[in-house]
Amino acid sequence: MERIQTIKLFDAEAILKNGNSLSAPFDRRDVTGLGLFSVHYIFAGTGQLKLEYLLCSTSGGTYLEPGGASYIAQGLSAGSDIITFAPELAPFLKIKATEENVNPVTSLTLWINYQ
Repeated sequence: MERIQTIKLFDAEAILKNGNSLSAPFDRRDVTGLGLFSVHYIFAGTGQLKLEYLLCSTSGGTYLEPGGASYIAQGLSAGSDIITFAPELAPFLKIKATEENVNPVTSLTLWINYQ
C-alpha cells in the first residue's frame, strides 16, 4: 500500500480583500500510486475563501484552470477542513486561494495530501 504524502503549500499566508495568492508549484511527475489528492487548510480572518487548482504541462510554463474543472471549494469561512479533489493529468499543479470580496484572510496554512 502506498503511503500518504504531505507537502505544505501555504504557511500563514495573508490575502487581501478580493485578492489571491498562488502556491509554489507542486511537481506531480514523481507521484505514483492511486492518484488521490486532498487539501487540508487552516484559515483565520473574517473573509470568505475560494480554493482552486491550476495545471501546467511544462516547468516554468503558464498555469491554467482546466476546461470543465470545478473549484476545490468556495465560500469557506474561517476554520479548518480536509477536502478531496481530482485534478486532470498534468505534471505541475498550483493551488490558487482567492478572498471572495468580503474581508481579508489574515492567515492561510494549507497542505496538499496525495497517495
